[in-house]
Amino acid sequence: MFYLRKHLLFHIEKMLQKPSFYGFTSKQLTRIKSNLQGTYTITSYFRGFTVVYIIIAITFPLLQRNDRVLPYNSWQPYDITQASYYYATFASQIMALIVTAFTNSSIDVMYYLTLNIACCQLDLLMDRFKGVDYSGSANRIHDNLVKNLVHHYDIIE
Repeated sequence: MFYLRKHLLFHIEKMLQKPSFYGFTSKQLTRIKSNLQGTYTITSYFRGFTVVYIIIAITFPLLQRNDRVLPYNSWQPYDITQASYYYATFASQIMALIVTAFTNSSIDVMYYLTLNIACCQLDLLMDRFKGVDYSGSANRIHDNLVKNLVHHYDIIE
């Protein structure tokens, strides 16, 4: 999935290298870091729950010793009561579970992080708009407003 859409990821990375996303004060950077630290904590819990789900999906079928239960109910064109077929099917279902669980959680985390970064940038933009000195020269006010509008366009883009 990521490989097929890698051009979009490279586009996002290139956009984040624009000059409007740099040049913040240390106070603003501290705000961004604290906001992102909370995001990293939430995403770590989310990933932890994903791992817990995978462990549960693996262990519960194994705890039922008398029955050959698979993690997913599915139809097979062969008899899973034979050990070789059962363990091969079990292993393939677990591998599919691991791949899909981490792929889906990665997409969810990436969406959440991107949205949070955009919100941080909008907060910083709001601070920049509040910090425009309207008592200065018209050229300086114009330059500040243009800089803020370019930053806004870069965020929305």
